[in-house]
Order: sequence, then structure tokens, then C-alpha cells
Amino acid sequence: MEEYQSYSKKVRDLLKEILQEKKISDNRLTSIHHILNGESKSVLEKVVSPSSLKKDGVFFTGEKYAHQLVEPILGEINKKSKIIDINCGTADLLLPLTKVLPIESDLKSTLKLWGNILFGQDIHEPFVDLAKSRIAFSALMRTKSFNLSISEVDSLLPNFFATDSLTDHGNVKDASHIILNPPFTKGIPPLDCQWANGKVNSAAIYFENCIRSAQSGTRVIAILPEVLRSGSLYENWRQVISSQTDEVRIELLGQFSKSVDIDVFILDVLKTEDSKAKNRWNIPITEGQKVGDYFDVSIGKVVEYRDPKQGLLSDFIKPKSVPAWSTITKISSKRKFQGSLIEPPFVVVRRTSRKEERFRATASIVNSDSPVAVENHFIVLKAKEGGLKRCHELFEVLQNKTTNDWLNQRIRCRHLTKNSVQNIPWDLQ
Repeated sequence: MEEYQSYSKKVRDLLKEILQEKKISDNRLTSIHHILNGESKSVLEKVVSPSSLKKDGVFFTGEKYAHQLVEPILGEINKKSKIIDINCGTADLLLPLTKVLPIESDLKSTLKLWGNILFGQDIHEPFVDLAKSRIAFSALMRTKSFNLSISEVDSLLPNFFATDSLTDHGNVKDASHIILNPPFTKGIPPLDCQWANGKVNSAAIYFENCIRSAQSGTRVIAILPEVLRSGSLYENWRQVISSQTDEVRIELLGQFSKSVDIDVFILDVLKTEDSKAKNRWNIPITEGQKVGDYFDVSIGKVVEYRDPKQGLLSDFIKPKSVPAWSTITKISSKRKFQGSLIEPPFVVVRRTSRKEERFRATASIVNSDSPVAVENHFIVLKAKEGGLKRCHELFEVLQNKTTNDWLNQRIRCRHLTKNSVQNIPWDLQ
């Protein structure tokens, strides 16, 4: 993040000048307002390429979600609190707390007090430097005091430093509150991981590390990608988290930002040594009959870019070639394929799905004469009995608004899962 260093230095230089001159002009007041309210995010997106940000998983939280994350704890913070953000960035999550933290009679005493309450870690040093400057600016605005030199800022905020929080858990064990917006990139879990093998979403690793390292009674609050709440690959992760925590709050937020097309949620838990394991993750439970009772559900077997074109020449379908909510009786596209074919009639549901769409489970019926090779962007539903009649009944279920509402609660990822479709309620009111 060398490109960001100059902005961090510019902010620090402004702080230095104001402390030396012991006054704030109108122009500088405007500058401070921008520094404390979103400028760090907009500058980051201008000076660092989107590909670099995505690679490093660097996406600042922003004011809206930061406030939603910390608002429930504002009333319980006091001089004895120890609040750590293990992926602090430029302190987006910590700044809302500085509006309610107790203050002393002057800037220096206030910043010393805050330095014992606030802890911040990030792997990028320019972010940490800017985080300290922003917290100092917040203290300055609340105390209207200038009795501080720029060289004292670092010593008064000793618990802010650059480190890799995946391996450095030092301050976590002493925290009363842990807050985080971790990277959503892929990472490798530790060797003793109980819930995964191979690469997984790094956010799951960061959060589980916090739970494992925290003392009983610590409140842990995070913005996490939706896949951790509802994805079938993270079922074991959810069980591990549930076994060590009591649920406080789960809040579905929607898309992270205009530039980050990932749905997120807030997970707010208490670490406990005697968990009742009641975390339900806001995932609705199907009572009564469900789609999986009437259909065998699978994922299409053809991976178009990878599977060799060998074997029988067969009818072949993929989402672009199949009109939505239609019954296909003739298939013109062909492909050689060595894997399993599906005997019509059956229903295909597009895996790519967004909560904003009119239908979360957009379907088509295939009722052609020959077995079909199905591309893996389809979920395939083959009636256990009832054939074509049952397929039309499924159409009615999938087009029902109640199904849309159920799926929007069950899974907000951009891809439906086999499990989510199997559990769609069959008898809808």
C-alpha cells in the first residue's frame, strides 16, 4: 500500500500544523470533517488499483455499516473497556466509539485514556498511521484542546501497530470487545483447524481465531460475507462458532458497497465456556413437506471449460440456451460427454441468483426425447414420482412469492445451493 503512504503523511502533517498553531481555521475544519467522514476510503479507491484492493481483501467499512456494527455496544463502554479491531484499516470501526468515549480535561489526557481503551492492528502500516491520526483528530474535536505535540501521538496510542493478526493474537486475549471487518479473500486455515481443509474464506479464519483466543465473556462483533452464514461449505465452521458462543445478534445488511458485490451480515456473539449452542444463524427451518421430499436434487455434471469433449454425443443445455419458465421439448445444442446424463422430464434451476430478482429460483422444464448433459450452472430436480405433472407443480412452488421470501432469508449469496433448494417448503400458504 505504498501508494497510500502520501495521503497518510498529508493527514499527519495537517495534524502537526494544527497542534503547533493551536487553532483551527474554517478551511482546516472542513478538511478535518472530510478526514473523519469517508475521505480515507475514497482516496484509497483512487490511488490503489481495484485489482490490488481485491487481491489484498482491502475494503474499508464505511460510515453506515460501521455505525450499525458498534451501535449496540456504545452504552456499555467505559474506562475499563479494552476494544480491539484486529483489521483496523484506518479506524472506520473505532471512530464511532470515539464519539461516546469518556474524555478528560484536555487533549493529551484524553488521548492517553483512549490509548488504554482502543487497540488496533493491521498488516498495512500506512493504514495504522492514518488510524492514529484520525483518532487524534476526533479527540481534538471533542476536547477543543491543543496541548500535544505530534511526536506524542504514537506514545499515547501504544496499542496501534502493524502486524499480521492471523498469527499475532497478543491483545485479543485481554479484550472486552473485539470488532472486525476481515478480508474476504481466500486463505489457508491453521494446521489444527477443525472445520476445513484447503483454501477457505479468510474472514472465517480471522473470526474463529478471535473466538478461540478470546476470554469468556468477550463480545465479538464482525461484518462477514453471507457465504459464512448460509453456505453449505461452512456448516462445520458454524458448528464450531456455535459451540463456543452465545448468540447476541445476527443482522443481514445486503451488498457491502457499490464496488464490492458481496452480501454481508453482522455477527455479534459472546464467547462462553458453557455454550448452549442455540445459534440459528437466521436460517429458516422447513417444517412439513419440502422440495427434497418430491425431487432428487443434484448439480449439473458438465463443467464446460474443463471437461473433455469425449464420449457419447448428447443433447446439452446451459443457462443461456434455455428460456426461463418454459418447457423445452427440442434441444439443438449437442456435446460429447462421458459423465452422467439426465433422463427427461426434469426441472433445471439457475444457480446464479440475486435477492433483487423477481424470482430467486428461476426454472425451466426439460421434456425432450433423449437423455441430456446438463451444465453445472444448473441445479437439476428429477421427480421421484409423478413425472411431468410433478414438474409443473414445482413451477407453481418456485413462482410463489413466499418461496422468494424464504430463499431471501435462507441464502443471500449470488449462487443457490443444492441444500437451499432441497429445503424450499412445498406447502406454501
